[in-house]
Amino acid sequence: LQSKENSNSGHQFSSSENVEASMITATVQLQKCIRYNILQEDVTLFLGLQKLCKEYFPDTNLLELLFDTPNLSADVKKDFMRLLSIETK
Repeated sequence: LQSKENSNSGHQFSSSENVEASMITATVQLQKCIRYNILQEDVTLFLGLQKLCKEYFPDTNLLELLFDTPNLSADVKKDFMRLLSIETK
């Protein structure tokens, strides 16, 4: 992840490294959560992370990062995308 400094953000981070560490931790946790059961809260978390990612890491595709693990089956990815499309309508 390559960060851009964003002093106009409503988020309070002391450095871009802290943002990156938080994003990585949250994405790994989300991968673990959706591995067995996808909840509405998971989609809501993803949307919040996506907003943060666009703000601090505009060249990063969060969905690719989320799905970049051998532990997520094609069915899990499909179900997540289905819930995501419903939430973003």
